[in-house]
Amino acid sequence: MNLSSSSAQNRTLKAARLQKEFCQIAQSLNGDIDSRLAGSRLLANSPAARKDASPEWSMAPVILDRESWRILSDAACTMHGIMEAACGQFARDPLFRRQFHLDPHLEHRCTQKPQAGMYLPLARVDLFFNQETGRYWFCETNTDGSAGFTANDCVTSAIMQSTTFQQFCHNHPSARPLMLKDAWIQTMLQLYRTWSASHPAAEPNPAVPAVALVDYRESIEWGEAQDFISTLNQMGIPARFADIRGLRLRQERDASSNAAGTKPRWRLYDPEGPIDLVWKRAVTGEIARKPNVGAAALSAAIQGNHALVIGGFSTWPPATKTLFALLHHPSSKAWLTPEQQRFVAEHVPLTYSLNPNSLNSPGFDQGILTDKDRWIIKPADGYNAMGIVAGADVDQEAWQSALAQICLTRGVVQEYAPQYAAAAIPGIIDPQGKGRPHAPCRFPQHNTMLGLFLFNGVFSGVFSRCGDGRIIGESQGRLEQGCIFVDE
Repeated sequence: MNLSSSSAQNRTLKAARLQKEFCQIAQSLNGDIDSRLAGSRLLANSPAARKDASPEWSMAPVILDRESWRILSDAACTMHGIMEAACGQFARDPLFRRQFHLDPHLEHRCTQKPQAGMYLPLARVDLFFNQETGRYWFCETNTDGSAGFTANDCVTSAIMQSTTFQQFCHNHPSARPLMLKDAWIQTMLQLYRTWSASHPAAEPNPAVPAVALVDYRESIEWGEAQDFISTLNQMGIPARFADIRGLRLRQERDASSNAAGTKPRWRLYDPEGPIDLVWKRAVTGEIARKPNVGAAALSAAIQGNHALVIGGFSTWPPATKTLFALLHHPSSKAWLTPEQQRFVAEHVPLTYSLNPNSLNSPGFDQGILTDKDRWIIKPADGYNAMGIVAGADVDQEAWQSALAQICLTRGVVQEYAPQYAAAAIPGIIDPQGKGRPHAPCRFPQHNTMLGLFLFNGVFSGVFSRCGDGRIIGESQGRLEQGCIFVDE
């Protein structure tokens, strides 16, 4: 499949025209520098701030109209169905499980049944979306550790206070922000109510759950975690961060019963008390590298339904880069529908799983070595762009060395998907106004990546970010973007 040749279509979506219009308004305001400065000040005092500094951001949001929303919704929901199918196949088929090369203990945990009706009540699928043609290609999938809620909402709020946005709304009164945090909170609480109602009356669950965001203390994105905790507390819902290593299961007896023979129930605890609803933010791959008794208690809580855990262990297989390789494997015909197979062929870049013998295998595609600019390598369990190497960014010697290394760790090599570049309006980072742009109306082109959020299987919003390189990650100087929907 030649990705670069499949992107041409003779149309331009309204979304692309709307984004160009937004930038033209900013240019007519001489770059709208005051709004960019005000936005940076707002962000420096927001949950998205890093060390009391504004995150790097763009005042130009991603703007979606009805047609682009429909395209992205279809993309997200179809991929979600494929990810659900992968979870089911993993639970059923030992041969399929073996292809992920997981630690046996982790593999066993990943076969657990879902508690909330589906395997993936929370997912984020990342893709490159051509806002002119409507074509798109997936680059990765995310589950438990999905991030971007707070960055999206805070940057969108900064954009909304700009003069540019106000003038844009005058032209398009239906324009509205696409916020993520509150929508996800409502989904979590509804999932808890549904789960709680399914339990026998002999084991009643609190109407108002004690909520814990569970992760490793050294890994949690504190700004986002505190944002959620604060919002839940303001709603009258007790919420806190819990380090996964401090989790335990305890037996307790229902205090409302006077019967001496009342059967005690198991509950999940951390040092601060019982937990009814867990949002597991800990990436399962990190748990595999840092095993502990708390992780075992969390697994037992899922198995025994002692607490609702959103983002359990069974969500891990479709969050690995191995998934894309297996989607292209001939054996996928056994568990994908014909429609899903066609979708994979058109929208998922060709991906190969690697092993220590790959480079010496007779069947190895030598074009991966000789035509490096067409390929990108990724760790199988990586996230946040860690460990990714694009062939076009390195010389031949470095590429061969990176390939040899990724083979040893069983990563993947993937066809490089074409990215879509659009104008960015960089925010002014320094709240004191130093370093104002010398060319305030020069808006550089940046490649854009969209993260499509699915809440309980429903497409619910976008985490967008952009960068001026082939890899878009925090360490590569990406800009955070907001997202606006125009009902036209």
